[in-house]
Amino acid sequence: MKLLLTGARGHLGTNFVNLCASSFELVVCVDKGSSQSNDKIILPNVVWVDADLLSVDIIGLLRDYHVDHIVHTSADTHVDKSYLSPIEFIDNNVKVTVLLLEAMHRMRDAHGIDIRMIHMSTDEVYGPSDTPLTENVDLHPTNPYSASKASAEMMIRAYISSYALSVVILRPNNMAGMWQPEKVIQTFTYRLLDGLKIQIHGTGQQVRDYISTDELCSVICSLIHSNHTGVFNIGCHNGISVNELASKIIHRVHQRCGILGLVEHVADRPYNDSRYCIDTTRLTSVGISINDVVWNRFDDIVDHYIDKWMSERLLV
Repeated sequence: MKLLLTGARGHLGTNFVNLCASSFELVVCVDKGSSQSNDKIILPNVVWVDADLLSVDIIGLLRDYHVDHIVHTSADTHVDKSYLSPIEFIDNNVKVTVLLLEAMHRMRDAHGIDIRMIHMSTDEVYGPSDTPLTENVDLHPTNPYSASKASAEMMIRAYISSYALSVVILRPNNMAGMWQPEKVIQTFTYRLLDGLKIQIHGTGQQVRDYISTDELCSVICSLIHSNHTGVFNIGCHNGISVNELASKIIHRVHQRCGILGLVEHVADRPYNDSRYCIDTTRLTSVGISINDVVWNRFDDIVDHYIDKWMSERLLV
């Protein structure tokens, strides 16, 4: 199999290359790069293309590298930023997805080549819920980020209906793992190490479930090697509040560094979902299970960001 991986220097993309790339004949990694991008992972079967998907010749990449699968992880995912720059989220989350779909459609029409896509969405498209939701319920996104991901899904459904494209949509929990810049675990850890208080939106009672990024990569690989299509919820039922997550990070940073961390509550987002809750029965029904290992590995994840912070300060 020959893959085109979008967002290859982001959190999920980096972990996918590190854990899964060796099992494929070729992985073409596309990423425009930014100040928050991870370093490239160099492997014999990995080709790097420094490009913005909004402007690169996607059809040319698919044709020249004989791609048969797209793993679409590229996205703007920061909810707070989506309130500040919603148009960027439409461009990077919706328009890029449409450009990939159109390239798939044209590759079939012009070259007779069928390409399958694994598209990363999010459980946030459902909106808040205290009861497990299946893949066939209506979507009720409540912020510009989740609305952009739901919009991308609607375009995918339109292309499936119109052109019978082969696409798998994944709706995972929040991810927790290495190489995750700017998200909650690194942000909280870095603030403590910088001598600052952890800032929590509102009451901090909002609950989130977490899936190990390693486990999510394993699921993606399993689905690539299957013939399944449609939508899959992916996650664990291990929810904790933002306050509890902060306490875990404070505890580990104190163990490692002797720092006594503090928390301050700041103004909440315009809307902050109380929790998400998904039903993963469909995933298990096709023989794919999730190992709920996030909290067993949590100290290692925090240690990764402590070590990263220390190495960055040595370079200054």
